[in-house]
Amino acid sequence: MQAPILPPKDPLLTVRQATQYVGFSRRSLEREVASGNLPPPVKLRGKSMYFLSDVVGYLARLKSQRDGSFSMT
Repeated sequence: MQAPILPPKDPLLTVRQATQYVGFSRRSLEREVASGNLPPPVKLRGKSMYFLSDVVGYLARLKSQRDGSFSMT
């Protein structure tokens, strides 16, 4: 009897999936990587792939920056 196949704990996203997740273009995604705001993708069989946790972390940092810079006086 074989063990069940479980989904990865940190799945990989294609560039297209990553751009759909964050809601902007491939070029904008590349600019965020170049500026150090988003970790670079890994190469898998010649394709660029982003870890879901990196994309989610990037969005969480954006939200944190927004919430941290907002103050009600």
